[in-house]
Amino acid sequence: MRKKIILASASPRRKEILEQMGLSFTVIPARGEEHPVCTRPAEVVKELALKKAEEVGFPGGTGTGDWFRYGSGLSGRNTGKTQG
Repeated sequence: MRKKIILASASPRRKEILEQMGLSFTVIPARGEEHPVCTRPAEVVKELALKKAEEVGFPGGTGTGDWFRYGSGLSGRNTGKTQG
């Protein structure tokens, strides 16, 4: 089953990276303010990603395991663990 990728960002650089990877995706920019409660960098990323997922139509952060694997792979630190 092919997964649908939604870029919840208006960042031209993030769009460019996904295009360079040859991925098919839809851009639905989240417009909410980014005011994280967490302070650890990894937790801030997770918190903001969940907020964006909920804002663009994925209540409860559906698919968090998938975005974590994708994000950790981009960072070069793919642990193989699923978060969420």
